[in-house]
Amino acid sequence: MKKQLIALALSTALLAGSAAAIAPEEAFPAVNTYPGFADVAGSAWYAATVQTCYEVGLMTGTGTGFAPDQVLTVGEVAAIAARMNEAITGDSIYLVDSTLPWYASYVDYLEKLGVEVPDPVKQATRQEFIAMLAAVVPEDMLTPINQITALPDTADAAVLDLTLATAMIGEGTDYANLAIKDELNAEEYGVAFRKGSDAADAVNAAFDELKADGTMQALADKYSLTLAD
Repeated sequence: MKKQLIALALSTALLAGSAAAIAPEEAFPAVNTYPGFADVAGSAWYAATVQTCYEVGLMTGTGTGFAPDQVLTVGEVAAIAARMNEAITGDSIYLVDSTLPWYASYVDYLEKLGVEVPDPVKQATRQEFIAMLAAVVPEDMLTPINQITALPDTADAAVLDLTLATAMIGEGTDYANLAIKDELNAEEYGVAFRKGSDAADAVNAAFDELKADGTMQALADKYSLTLAD
């Protein structure tokens, strides 16, 4: 599925009914008259969503059409997120400098809100798309419709050495909001679990068994390691 259409689907979800203090339909009134696009057939499954996004000003096309098969760039996602925040809060988007790229005002707008925006000209990942939009939509604006207990492309646990963990998180990485709370020594290893995971007890029990039967000590001796207390 093209990211352009993923954007449309999520944008439409933001316009759905809600029990929030300010309803989505109030925050996103129609401001444009939909002209129709030659590259969006009326029978297309996403046609109504394209119309909605155009009418409320979230997406306005490319100048020559809507380009439904075109992949979104980070700059385009930043524009959507900035327009959403403007509609919700009333804080206007101002032109930064007419000599700068078209996306500069949107990026500047989001960064002043504390939203991290990656390279605007690169293709946007799903994670970047969700992160930017989630940063500008109040939690009470949407009514939960799904209960997610696990994601197929994530894991409950991760084993990282200190060098790898340091390189993967913090400023300048994709996980700028993560930090090492309890720093391990260079020769120690830890197992991390997602908050709320019930795997910790099982792993601790397995470690206790391995320590009790000498397996863990044998591994430590084999690789010249010292077991932590």
